[in-house]
Amino acid sequence: MTSCREAAEETAALVCQKLAREVTATSRLRLIPGAEDYPENDEQVHRQQQALGRDLKLTEQQIQAVWSRCGTLTRKMLAPVQEASDSRDHDKNVPETELPLRFVRHVIRKEFCTRLVDLVERRLMLLYDWNITAATLDALAHLMVEEQILAEDSVDAEIADCKQHLRTHFGVEL
Repeated sequence: MTSCREAAEETAALVCQKLAREVTATSRLRLIPGAEDYPENDEQVHRQQQALGRDLKLTEQQIQAVWSRCGTLTRKMLAPVQEASDSRDHDKNVPETELPLRFVRHVIRKEFCTRLVDLVERRLMLLYDWNITAATLDALAHLMVEEQILAEDSVDAEIADCKQHLRTHFGVEL
């Protein structure tokens, strides 16, 4: 990551020089999403998470699961759902995780997931926190069907491909 950032900064400096402009910022100084207004200590983090849980009517574990991925963007990622179809699973989790279904729906809708493996590995980062199960993959694939990202007849192939990818790249056996 550092090498890529350094190359990008050098490229930006060269382009700005050719355009007779100054470099005004670098990614090195830019806060990553979710770091804005981050609490100063663990106690403040815990208080903020408790308040989010009360406000959003979610458990501490659900809030922590989203916070570990989104930081201070947690409230935005868990904002009340707008569609009536989402109200049925307002406080339910993806099987074998503490991730609320409404968070996963938001990720599917807003983060341009087109494949199950992308949702599992890059968007939700499930392989780092939980022992993923076949039930987890099945539920996620069917959420992608509900959100009209996957076709129903492609679910089995998507799950098989995701299992193969997790096995060959990360040693995760389902």
